[in-house]
Amino acid sequence: GKKNGFNLQMTPHGGLRVDDEEKSALVGALVRIGDNLREGSEMKSNTWYLFAGADAEAVTYTPNSVRKLTSGDFHLQDRIIIGDAQAGVGYRLGDADLALTYFKRQATAENYSYDEDAAALSITWKR
Repeated sequence: GKKNGFNLQMTPHGGLRVDDEEKSALVGALVRIGDNLREGSEMKSNTWYLFAGADAEAVTYTPNSVRKLTSGDFHLQDRIIIGDAQAGVGYRLGDADLALTYFKRQATAENYSYDEDAAALSITWKR
């Protein structure tokens, strides 16, 4: 975004994890719209911004461990999709951010569905 005035920033992200018992792929993005946002993650003090972000993760389980079978922890779930979304407003005061955020998470699988949402007021301070 430009150095002074109204700006729009988008930060995409992704990830891949593979181990013996699960594989997952994650994609998402965070968008910030605000006053005097700077290039990168640094922002001017005493500025406001709106933000929205979303992630989608696909997880595949392949529990093939003998320990899982013998301990009773075995639960077979082929695939699960997890979606997170958040939106809010923030204000930068010096080295601290004050944010009011709404968060929603949904997970679905073949015979399973989970849905939760919450709101939070947070203060983040960089040292």
